[in-house]
Amino acid sequence: MRENKFKEAYLTRSMRRVNCIEVEILCQEVNRLRGARVKGIYQEGSKLSIYLKSAEIVKNLVIFPGEIFYLSNYEPKKEVSNFCLQLRKYLLSSILIGCEQINFERIVRLRFFKANEFNLFLEFIPRGNVVLCDSNFLILAKLYTQTFKDREIREGKIYKLPPSRGGFPQTFQEFVRRVRTERGEIVRALALQFPLGKFAEKLLELCGIDKHLSSTQLPEELLEKLFHKLNELITKAKKLEIAPGVFENSELEFSAFREEGFRAFETLSEAIEYCMLREERRMQEKIIQAERERIKRILEDLTKRREELLHNSKKLREVANKIMWNLEYFKQILIGLDEARRRYSLQEINRKISELDFVERVEGDGIIIQINHFSFKLRFGEDPYLIAERLFTSAKRFEDKLKKVEQKIKEFEEKLKHVDEIEIPSPTPIKFSRKEWFEKFRWFRSSEGFLVIAGKDASQNELIFKKYLEPNDLVLHAEIKGSPLVVIKNGKIAGESTIAEAANFTACFSRAWKINVVPRVYWVYREQVKKLGSFPLGSFSIEGTKHFIEGIELKLAISFEEINGRYRVVYGPENSIKKFGRYVVVIPGKRRKEELAREILKLLKVELSLDELITALPGEAEIGDKVL
Repeated sequence: MRENKFKEAYLTRSMRRVNCIEVEILCQEVNRLRGARVKGIYQEGSKLSIYLKSAEIVKNLVIFPGEIFYLSNYEPKKEVSNFCLQLRKYLLSSILIGCEQINFERIVRLRFFKANEFNLFLEFIPRGNVVLCDSNFLILAKLYTQTFKDREIREGKIYKLPPSRGGFPQTFQEFVRRVRTERGEIVRALALQFPLGKFAEKLLELCGIDKHLSSTQLPEELLEKLFHKLNELITKAKKLEIAPGVFENSELEFSAFREEGFRAFETLSEAIEYCMLREERRMQEKIIQAERERIKRILEDLTKRREELLHNSKKLREVANKIMWNLEYFKQILIGLDEARRRYSLQEINRKISELDFVERVEGDGIIIQINHFSFKLRFGEDPYLIAERLFTSAKRFEDKLKKVEQKIKEFEEKLKHVDEIEIPSPTPIKFSRKEWFEKFRWFRSSEGFLVIAGKDASQNELIFKKYLEPNDLVLHAEIKGSPLVVIKNGKIAGESTIAEAANFTACFSRAWKINVVPRVYWVYREQVKKLGSFPLGSFSIEGTKHFIEGIELKLAISFEEINGRYRVVYGPENSIKKFGRYVVVIPGKRRKEELAREILKLLKVELSLDELITALPGEAEIGDKVL
């Protein structure tokens, strides 16, 4: 049974769209992750996942455009689409700075920062979309290209919000006007004027108002009660003071309000995920049962076919054997009846043959023989032996078909056994393991065991200088624009091999890799590095003698190690990586980082983070060597 049947079940099931109150609650839950970095972006069918990680928490932000979003405690499937690659270009390693609901609509704005601010708009309306914009709302990437009467979703266009229903009314008078605009039941008016969905019924229930009352005739005091209750609930939603739950007797019914018959959850995201996983399991069980029944139907048909073939082959052999055992008898019957038909009419002969064994009737050209309820014709002048031989041949053909059918039965019995043994896969919980302080930087341990760290950008260079640079450290830098600040911790006692390895590391992660030119790299003591107030972020001055290193190569080795139950990517000069056994060496080239990372992942044959591998690569590269 194909594995992707499970995936299809998960991505095609029906889901109800979130209402405006739930959107507000979910936005506030996401805001708890402000400051988290985007560590991965994946897409499985219509399901988009943004992997968020902070120092204290890791969550997977799951988005079904046009339907629902929530924070998941489970790992995303590591599948990547072209849209993911576009999002990664701008958002990978960015910081989440906020999540907000737009104008009480089912529109969410996620704000990220990485050198510049980016806005990711999530639309949970019919034909909903996911749109990435810059700080000026210029569209950089979109899930779907769309053209409407009043807006166009396309790269290079300015993003416009969908037409608003007016948002939440700021005054009671506006609330009354909009409710009165809709004719019919009050529940319908609330659902149409405000994106409340099923929550409109709950709101009326909380106010003790009959949902069937006319919106145009509802007394003003009841409308005022509704207005204040809705205001109260929105305030509670913003403060996350609403207790969500799941109705246990429903397949996919969660609610922002816990009540009788509901299972309680701490967050609305947890309630939604519980429903999702329960529905996913139900759909998978349904697929397994359908497959089981399909195989059983096939087995039933094959069993009937086997019985038919067995019956036919057995009967033909019995008849053929009867002929062979009574060969002389049939020859004499043919001769005798052939002579009789020359003297008597067929009617006369047929009246007199009742005493003859096996003879059913006589015809003009032969005799109809019946053996074991099987009838066939022996023609006058024909050898009965040839008839028996033909019957044996026919029986053999049936037996050959029988063998094939029996083989098919075995195959489908094995398939049925396999289906019965299928265990529905459970999602993988997110494992949170606190990383070492230096893992936020580029780093490696030299062949002598010294820790070497390097800034990934100007802000990290600044951070290393201010927080992690100590008196016993050595500092390395390349004489080329775009060089990282590289530090050998306790480098004053390091040997020449460590300094040489750190120099190679410095060169590889400088601009020299991109232009494939070996730069000059030097080391200095901690006290030689100065920061003047006029210097830009991540820039420093060097006082005194610079110690230049010879024999630098633009080569980087990539491997892995197991730490705290997880595999992490390690990379550095080849001499420092040899101790890990299997590794791949890369050199400057023209292959894209993502493409090359996927090949390295296959070569190393362990489960590693694709994002970590991409981060390990200095830029476009080629595989220079491999030790596997």
